[in-house]
Amino acid sequence: MVTGDKRIDEKKLALACGAKKVRRANLVEVKEFTGYDVGSVPPVGHKTQIRTIIDEKVMSFDKVIGGGGEINTLLELSSKDVRRLTNGKVKDISE
Repeated sequence: MVTGDKRIDEKKLALACGAKKVRRANLVEVKEFTGYDVGSVPPVGHKTQIRTIIDEKVMSFDKVIGGGGEINTLLELSSKDVRRLTNGKVKDISE
């Protein structure tokens, strides 16, 4: 999870995950694992438990805004709640 002005650094993410390589999920995989379509995925409340890595910059904000479960819907949560609800690990994963 990164802020909207950043992109994931795949090498940093792989290191944070203990993997050699990572890749982006495709549209079908996103729906399968989260239960939501791309563009509406909320930061919490997914269909299955997803291992979550949160970029350090995200935690510098009191509130974060993400997908709200439907297109044209947003959800505002505290960054601390996102971390708690996802059991997310905070790492430097942005470019």
